[in-house]
Amino acid sequence: MKIKTNSERARKARKAVVEFLLSDHPQDCTVCQKSGQCELQAVAELVGVRDVRVDRTDFTTHRIDASSPSLLRDASKCINCLRCIKVCADVQGSTS
Repeated sequence: MKIKTNSERARKARKAVVEFLLSDHPQDCTVCQKSGQCELQAVAELVGVRDVRVDRTDFTTHRIDASSPSLLRDASKCINCLRCIKVCADVQGSTS
C-alpha cells in the first residue's frame, strides 16, 4: 500500500479539518491571551486557511470552569485534542 501525505487530496482534507476546528472556536484571536503563540493559529497559517466557509458556533455565553483554585478553564478555546486528558493520566495520575 502506498500512502501519500502531501497529495492535493490530503492537503484539501487537512485544510477542511482546520476550517471545522476554527468554526467551533471563538473569533477573538486578536485579544486572546495566546495570540501569536497559538498552535491553532499556526496550523491555520501553515495549511493556508484565511477564511472559514462553514457557519461558526455562537459563543455569546462563554463556558468558563473556575471550580479549581489553581486552574481556570475556558472550554470555548478547547479543540478536543485530548492532551490535557493524557497529561492528567500520565503525569498527574488522575483519570477523572
